[in-house]
Amino acid sequence: MENKKSYAGAGVEDIENAVEFGDHVTGDTMVLHGLKDKGIGNKGNCVVFFDVGTKLIDAISCRSRNDDDTITVFKEFQGPTDYVGCRVRVWYSDRAPELLKAATELGWTIAGTSTPGMPKTNSIIESKVKLVLRGSRT
Repeated sequence: MENKKSYAGAGVEDIENAVEFGDHVTGDTMVLHGLKDKGIGNKGNCVVFFDVGTKLIDAISCRSRNDDDTITVFKEFQGPTDYVGCRVRVWYSDRAPELLKAATELGWTIAGTSTPGMPKTNSIIESKVKLVLRGSRT
């Protein structure tokens, strides 16, 4: 069961209305420092996505945080655009320029961004990043 306290201060009003894939997706980049954390092909970064409506957590590795790599990861998360159910409508993240550019390029509505130095404004995705990191190390 999802901890409702983690939603407090999420910075978005429509989170309770998210019921289908893409209604509200939040994400963050995870930088992998140690060799034990790196992905196949020595990929040193990972974008963690959390779909609020379906509770789907996805982590897709990439070589860098540049715009092209990030857009490729976003496209992989969204899936084929010709399938009706594969459309992200609302995106929420921190102010990382590569995340905002990828969301904008794919036509996702940016619901807002978290406030630097205030973890409660991005608590949903931060808890999912920790979950992915802990799960990948076991």
